[in-house]
Amino acid sequence: MGLAGVHRAIGDVLRAQGDAAAALAEYRRAMTIGEQLLVRDATNAASQREVSITHDKIGRVLLAQGDAPGALAAVGGADRHGQGRQDGRPAG
Repeated sequence: MGLAGVHRAIGDVLRAQGDAAAALAEYRRAMTIGEQLLVRDATNAASQREVSITHDKIGRVLLAQGDAPGALAAVGGADRHGQGRQDGRPAG
């Protein structure tokens, strides 16, 4: 598990404990790391997957907080990264 995965795991624990704000902060840290990895290699399927998972987690927290537009935007990011992985093209 890379550093982004560690931040996601911490976010998962915080979310399970009911601390959505802290979980969201950890997921956003994971997102920053994942996006930096994609800048270096946009075709890396593992990095695309990590970013897609993180988008989904951010979307779930935002939806639970009542931010449907933010959740939709986050899930849209997950779809973009997932699409690149499925058809062999870089995400984005």
